[in-house]
Amino acid sequence: MADVSWTAAFPELAAIDDPVWRQTAAMARLVSVDAGTVLFRDGDACAGYVLVLDGSVRVQKMDPNGREIVLYRVEQGQTCMLTTACLLGATAYPAEGVAEEPTRLAMLPAAAFDHAVGASPAFRRFVLSAISRRIADLMLLIEDVAFGRMDMRLARLLLRRAGIGGELA
Repeated sequence: MADVSWTAAFPELAAIDDPVWRQTAAMARLVSVDAGTVLFRDGDACAGYVLVLDGSVRVQKMDPNGREIVLYRVEQGQTCMLTTACLLGATAYPAEGVAEEPTRLAMLPAAAFDHAVGASPAFRRFVLSAISRRIADLMLLIEDVAFGRMDMRLARLLLRRAGIGGELA
């Protein structure tokens, strides 16, 4: 059986002990990319389920004039929500993903992902839980943008970027 030690970056996945998941995890292709590597582009077909082992991927949308908006980042121990949506909905990517730093990924082939979601209840729970967490994060962001004061949001961002953390009222 192939090395599945990569699952250590995802304790929930490492704890799954069913034959379908073990077989699927063994099919993962481990990929290392440099900062600036474009992992997918708007309109690309989704080749597989992406799990970030370390590093960071910026998911962004570009307009025809070259302006961009960062939709979210996928960091160590996270999965790409857009990839999940594309796989589940059999659609192409509507944005692009770029490695922000040297990044290591595990990628499950699309067919293996599809089979595991249908045949492994524990893996399906992992995927749906990741979706649930991202939706909750999105709701908090919408609430903050709609009801939060701009100066407070900016102060929190600056503190977070400076590594200070802290909560402002």
